Amino acid sequence: DEHLPLEVAAALGLSATAAIWLVRDVLNIAARHPRVWHAVQTRQFPLWRARTIAQLVEAAGLDRVEALQVDHD
Repeated sequence: DEHLPLEVAAALGLSATAAIWLVRDVLNIAARHPRVWHAVQTRQFPLWRARTIAQLVEAAGLDRVEALQVDHD
């Protein structure tokens, strides 16, 4: 839903832009880095580090298959 970032922003006290990036990163991690996402959900890995990984993988231009390989390693 297009209003989700605004709700996240209000709930967490973030700017709308920061909330958009947070939602974007979380969706990216869940879809392209399932092992990292599981570790975040079970509190074995901090979200900020998972976000960094997802952002670096995206900046490197890796596709979904390559991102899954990074997640596996």
